[in-house]
Amino acid sequence: MATFLDIGFLTHFSSVFVVIFVFTAVYAVLTFKKPIGENKGVNALISFAIAIIFILSEDAILIIKAAVPWWTIMIIVVTFVVIGVEAFGSSFPATTVTSFSTWILIIAIIIFVFAWSGVAGQKAGPYLGENTSSLTEAAAAARGDGSVSTGSFQDNLGATLFHPKVLGLVLILIVALFTVLFITYPIKLMPL
Repeated sequence: MATFLDIGFLTHFSSVFVVIFVFTAVYAVLTFKKPIGENKGVNALISFAIAIIFILSEDAILIIKAAVPWWTIMIIVVTFVVIGVEAFGSSFPATTVTSFSTWILIIAIIIFVFAWSGVAGQKAGPYLGENTSSLTEAAAAARGDGSVSTGSFQDNLGATLFHPKVLGLVLILIVALFTVLFITYPIKLMPL
């Protein structure tokens, strides 16, 4: 039954949305950073060429489709945080804005890496096939008792990252990090 809010037809145009997104993002970067000058026509031509290159790769389209919703959520959260701070009559200092933008860039890159591994991960290893696993198998692999030689990239990654030896190594590295930070931290002596 067709309804007014049925948007299933738009899935056929998702590649067009990816091209528009890539064109807009590349054009924004080129006009903001000006690496090749201020000519808007050249910037638009380069952005269009990169967008067309993206549409020729099915993996690139899938990566953008996987990453854009998470980037959108991140932008919405950041917008609401800024609106919330401004609503109470406060503002961010310049150092906080610089630090905040660095964290946003880091989170955006992490989202891209996860989207890329989700799309290309199944094709990366020599023993990985087209197998799909159930939620129970993925949970068993994430607990660390799964095998790392299965046919699923996600199961292998979860079994590796949540293996007790890897978690122990992460704990030792965190303790070492804080040890170095606290040893090198300047101590202010209290006057007696």
